[in-house]
Amino acid sequence: MIPFIDALKRTGHSLKDIRRFALSWISDVLFLFIFGWAFGILLMSKTDEFLQALQIRLIESAGAVSGESIEPTFFSDMLSYDPMIKETMISFVVFMLYSAVIFFCLYACFQSISWYFAHRMAGNSPDLLRFIRKFMVQSTIILAILFVLQGISLLHSINSVLSSPERGVEIARPVWLSVGYAGLIIAATSLYSVSNQTFRRGASFLFRRFPIILISFLSIALAFYLLSLFNGILSGAFQFLFQLCVIVPLFTIIRVFFICLAKDS
Repeated sequence: MIPFIDALKRTGHSLKDIRRFALSWISDVLFLFIFGWAFGILLMSKTDEFLQALQIRLIESAGAVSGESIEPTFFSDMLSYDPMIKETMISFVVFMLYSAVIFFCLYACFQSISWYFAHRMAGNSPDLLRFIRKFMVQSTIILAILFVLQGISLLHSINSVLSSPERGVEIARPVWLSVGYAGLIIAATSLYSVSNQTFRRGASFLFRRFPIILISFLSIALAFYLLSLFNGILSGAFQFLFQLCVIVPLFTIIRVFFICLAKDS
């Protein structure tokens, strides 16, 4: 536990760099506002709209055949059966592809800057342009895995609609898919925490410090859960200020902590 304590001490000392802390905070706020509070809402609404349209078309199709229900076993069967569903699916896939490109640009732009200032706070001195370039290259692989997981999650929702359209849309994900998301976050954090951002160094840091990293993430998850409960009590402007002044700054603190932990390894 000594590396854990040392990393905490270094993190506390790094927080004295108010200017870089503020710049990292601003980058996170812009990213969360543009993606989470604007683009993310549109993305979720479009996904929900597509699934609801699929549900309605299935119910209408089922009622159109002499009272007999239609239970397609494969999604491709339904696409060939109903041209309107096929058209809806194509437009949704095009929208998702555009969304993936936009998300990558937003993520690479804002998160590379946030991680750059976190490294500077922790005592590393990477070149800004080189850091951003390497961050974008590594993020391409990370986000590709994320999009695959998102695709699987979407297919799971589609399958629930196809199986029982009258029950509505089920958004619950399989446990293994949630574990996949968590593992991807841990792997990405380990990669971004090493100064040269190479997969070899990131993997070395992850495996050598895995117990500490796992304990740290569990503690962070518990902290965010408790904060979310408190945030749920608040309303209006107080909730917004709490997120802005308490939750968002934690992202920078967490980054600096893992960077300090990686330096010790």
